[in-house]
Amino acid sequence: ARTTLAAIVKAATELRPPHAQKLSYIYTSGTWPHGDNRRNIVTDTISITDPVKLVAWRPGSEQDVINEKAISGLVVRPALWYGRSGSLVSPFFESASKGDVWYPGTLGGRFALIHTGDLADLYLKAAERASLVGGMIFDAANDFTEPVDDFLSALVKVSGATRSYEYR
Repeated sequence: ARTTLAAIVKAATELRPPHAQKLSYIYTSGTWPHGDNRRNIVTDTISITDPVKLVAWRPGSEQDVINEKAISGLVVRPALWYGRSGSLVSPFFESASKGDVWYPGTLGGRFALIHTGDLADLYLKAAERASLVGGMIFDAANDFTEPVDDFLSALVKVSGATRSYEYR
């Protein structure tokens, strides 16, 4: 991420005329920097304090993007997206079609979701207004969360699986 940003900044400063509007740069992160918080409402206005270890580097990269003066940088943090073939939940449907319904987590979780069409619309609006929203970070999620248990129960029902779901 930082290598790409450095290349963009170099191109923006060396190849664009000084009077040109700043180059817009949208960095895609994700909501995992917020960590696994099951007690509090989490938004893009709160500080990152306990990111998922796998993506603990992302908050630093996000700050690099929004603080870079040579570009109009902004960050989009998509939640778990669904819809069409790009869905991050599609592997669970594929597994369920073979009778295996499972989720890598623990009981009581909730999905923060966003539909691919809504996410595409957000990127379009962010690109169109990048000069106004540069320096900002946006969590991209539906207004509500879904219980993982409800998702798995429904998946068992629609897939015709012969046994209940499990957490692994």
